[in-house]
Amino acid sequence: MLKVSILKESNIFKKLLVGIIFAFFLSLYHIDVMNACNYNDIDLLFMLSYGNLDIDSIKYIIPIFFLIIPQLYLIFVLKDYLYIATSRNAIYVFTRNNSKSSWLLNKLVHLFIYVMIYYLIQFITVFLIGFFYGFTFNHTSIIIIGIEYILIILLNYFYILILNIMSLSINITYSFFITISVSIFQIFTIGFLYAFHFTSINLIKLFPISQAIIPWHTSHFIKYTDFFQFKINNFMLIDSMLYLLIICTSSIIYAIYNFKNMDII
Repeated sequence: MLKVSILKESNIFKKLLVGIIFAFFLSLYHIDVMNACNYNDIDLLFMLSYGNLDIDSIKYIIPIFFLIIPQLYLIFVLKDYLYIATSRNAIYVFTRNNSKSSWLLNKLVHLFIYVMIYYLIQFITVFLIGFFYGFTFNHTSIIIIGIEYILIILLNYFYILILNIMSLSINITYSFFITISVSIFQIFTIGFLYAFHFTSINLIKLFPISQAIIPWHTSHFIKYTDFFQFKINNFMLIDSMLYLLIICTSSIIYAIYNFKNMDII
């Protein structure tokens, strides 16, 4: 059992390394865009690659593609993690009721670590490419990159939590497509509000995906008006962090409660 578990963990780590490819192509694409506008700031490279969605261009699909492809891959890799772990350890877990919560919490921590590693690999790759191209950075750049890293980790961990919780009750394939559909639905709803119901634009603050779009926030850290013209009034970065922390924590509490009352799979 231990050998199987180690092999499973090893296979996941290998799959997460694919993130290097995403980081490579995203950074090179946006470097070309930045060079055309005579920018060489590394924090802008990160925002364009991982924390931006041009709200005017949602209808053209391509910006959505750039935003969600790394996310889709991560969700696909980890979609059945909890289900497989539970199935393999069903006798141990479900016959020792007192250990259910701690066992599940351990697995949820593993999921969080995988998300951290996946994006850490990509952020290191983008930083090295930007450094190679002579991009500049300072303490403000590092703060922005750090904030983006935290937001994108929390957002994607939330999606993976929800998917894995659902997978214990319904088919994994259904869980996967529901999660992806909800993510894409949010984006198109945001585009609809912007295009046809601008008076309700502040509702965008309620969507999980909006929390990781740094240029939409109100912050003195965010400049580059040539790239980022759309902002939401009083949409603060700290509020987005707290929002994502709350929904992640709530999901974990629900998962533990539900798991404690679940029969053997």
